[in-house]
Amino acid sequence: MKKSGTDTAAGAAAGVAVGITVGIAAGIAGLLAGEYFFHIALDAATDKSALLKPAPGTGRAEKGPERERNAKEAVKILKAQYEEREILSFDHLRLHGYLCMQREPNRKWAVLVHGYDDSGLWFGREALAFYQAGFNLLLPDARGHGKSQGTYVGMGWHDHLDIKKWICWLVKQYPDSEIVLYGVSMGASAVMMAAGGKLPPNVKAAVEDCGYTSAWSVLSYQMKSQFHLPAFPFLYCADLVTRIRAGYGMKEADALKCVAGTSLPIFFIHGTEDRFVPFRMMKELYDACGSEKECLAVEGAAHVEAALAGSAAYWDRVFRFVGRYMEAEEISTVETTPQ
Repeated sequence: MKKSGTDTAAGAAAGVAVGITVGIAAGIAGLLAGEYFFHIALDAATDKSALLKPAPGTGRAEKGPERERNAKEAVKILKAQYEEREILSFDHLRLHGYLCMQREPNRKWAVLVHGYDDSGLWFGREALAFYQAGFNLLLPDARGHGKSQGTYVGMGWHDHLDIKKWICWLVKQYPDSEIVLYGVSMGASAVMMAAGGKLPPNVKAAVEDCGYTSAWSVLSYQMKSQFHLPAFPFLYCADLVTRIRAGYGMKEADALKCVAGTSLPIFFIHGTEDRFVPFRMMKELYDACGSEKECLAVEGAAHVEAALAGSAAYWDRVFRFVGRYMEAEEISTVETTPQ
């Protein structure tokens, strides 16, 4: 029997209705997935131990206890000298940080920027190495970390604006300061993003250790490696939720673009066995960098373990690099193992 025009129209309408319903359901499912990913990855109040549980070779699982012991010992040496400070962020959050001054005043400063789900007190060996080399220290807690206010993880983007605020505060307090920026993981990417903007001339050089090219790239990599999910549609939905909840997009947090436009000398470091932020990202960043630069691949080092694996040779390279750009007295490299 031949269908009437009314039947055909009704069938088409039903098909459109089904399509709309499926589309709405898919959109809701995508937004729920995006909300879930934001909650476990970028909500500052969420316990991230499950998300950060690494596969073998990512660093924290294998050498985390040793790093924790070293950090506690090093912090014990310096903590008696730590002074706490607060500043206001561009969006009126109270940002917290630690100062550690040399007993004999000098102009050398190191701003140490920690990584994801850590705090300024995470730095143990690193803080001790810079202190023993004669630097005064500033160790900020990133927004949503440590004692700083904030409801979300900035993935380096809003953090780089916070670093600039800390630098301006430091220069106002110590106008003749000569500043080195040192960041690890997310902190390294924040440092590179800060380097892409206008900084006071007091900032002489930057060192980034295991930073990522962009928040989008590293989260896409993690989504595939940890959750076995494609970027589309899940990361796109998470990006939308992040824009609504945190006020930035993951593609904005682009260290690659920032280093391409910087004039600040940058030393790039990465462990060859890093499977949390892939080693290949160092070459991408190094090749894109438009300023004076060096790079160091630490053989066999996993994520955030280059300083531990590289030991004295690591710090010799770091201090030789930054020393070339500082006018203050010579930087000495010393034994960095806590006594």
